[in-house]
Amino acid sequence: MAMESGVQLSGILKPMAAGAMAGTTVDLFFYPIDTLKTRLQSRQGFLASGGFKGVYKGLGSVAVGSAPGAALFFTTYDYCKRSIVPSLFPSLSDPIVHMMSASLGEVMLFYNFISPSCRPPAWLESRLRLSSSVSKPRRMAPALARLVCCS
Repeated sequence: MAMESGVQLSGILKPMAAGAMAGTTVDLFFYPIDTLKTRLQSRQGFLASGGFKGVYKGLGSVAVGSAPGAALFFTTYDYCKRSIVPSLFPSLSDPIVHMMSASLGEVMLFYNFISPSCRPPAWLESRLRLSSSVSKPRRMAPALARLVCCS
């Protein structure tokens, strides 16, 4: 019998770790694609807004913000799927149980304001992706001031 080395996660830690890793992985993979899309839609034009340079600029804050939200969603989803929904509605089919659990996970995210407080709002995220806005701090000051005042 071979012994496995590593950390064994159980209970609530397993979906929490899986959610945090999934959220961070998705952001690492899709962030440059989303940055290029934002630059293509820019009024300044693709090349003037940075082109292919610095497509990972601003990734840190987005990735750090997505981990707690995804962890909370996965943990809520897993707990509801295994415990709450089957005990309240034992005759439901599996797809309905999954749908209800996912909905409760989203409600938990909204209720705890994880998405708005950890991730920058969409308008600020778009401005951070455009290199010409990031390179001129005076242009970012009003955006950051609105973010601080609104939160």
